[in-house]
Amino acid sequence: MPGHRVVALLGALLLLVSCSASSRSDEPPPSSCPALHFDDVRGPVPSYVSAPLAAFPNDQALCRGLWLPTADRWLVPQGLALDGRTAWVSGYRWRKSYGDRPCRLLHVDLLTGRLLASADRLTGSVGDRGATFCRHGGALSSDRHGLWLAEADRLWLVDPARVGTGHEVLRVWRTERPVRGSAFVDGSRAEIALVSFSDRHAGRTRWYSFDDLLADGVTTLVAGRPTRADQAGATRTTSAVRRVQGTTRGPGGVWSTSSTSTCGMLVTPGGRRVAFAPGAEDLEFDGRGRVWAVLESGARSYQRDGRPLVPMLARFDARSLLSGPDTTCSW
Repeated sequence: MPGHRVVALLGALLLLVSCSASSRSDEPPPSSCPALHFDDVRGPVPSYVSAPLAAFPNDQALCRGLWLPTADRWLVPQGLALDGRTAWVSGYRWRKSYGDRPCRLLHVDLLTGRLLASADRLTGSVGDRGATFCRHGGALSSDRHGLWLAEADRLWLVDPARVGTGHEVLRVWRTERPVRGSAFVDGSRAEIALVSFSDRHAGRTRWYSFDDLLADGVTTLVAGRPTRADQAGATRTTSAVRRVQGTTRGPGGVWSTSSTSTCGMLVTPGGRRVAFAPGAEDLEFDGRGRVWAVLESGARSYQRDGRPLVPMLARFDARSLLSGPDTTCSW
């Protein structure tokens, strides 16, 4: 879709939702917001941060920021799933070794940053294999089945009502390479997609039918045609952006983030590479056409290394983003 059509479609959507919401909210309309300063960021302030927030290209579109609970305990946010006026955030507890980085799952209030529920570790089994725990927590999605959480080698299905009880995991699948769980794309009610990260070239998006995925006895996701009864194969494969960190459906199609801890971009369905926050990971449009994203550069492990200070969860004015500059990121 050409870039001007995406802008026009998004503008029409924002006009519609801002008009419908104006009578029930005292917030500014989605087309504008005041500059965000350090003291405006909500939630429990981590001990390792101090003013000011870092400047970055397109930061005029940053409308709200939150610090996340457990930030002082080395939380690195990765995945995001909005749920009304709350959000689910997945991530990991930073440790030097990747294998020692357990997934964390938080449920937070978007107005205050207050912690509503959490799990510091998710444990489960793939079929009749021994118990294992979730690592990294790189992608998150919510639908009628529950919370879907992806890591590099496994896919987890979690009951949100049980988070924090120790019995939240409903089912676990392993992913057989080249299938990787770096991001999700929500499909129709009939399918979901796993998106793989690549530093050197475009990523791949593999789509799976819920009927296949949830069938009794299925424990493994494969890229091609299944050869065993315990496998579910991708029904189709499409491309993803290079260094993909997050994906979501929005006006015009699939929107993606691509980033390092010092530079970020938002990639539109038409392929425009818009300047975005450093360390941008997962993202999602809310019901008013605004963009929320989790930003790992605000995590303790990155701040220790001198990365730009940004909120860990942020809301952006989409129209302002698209009116701003293209990215200067070099990949």
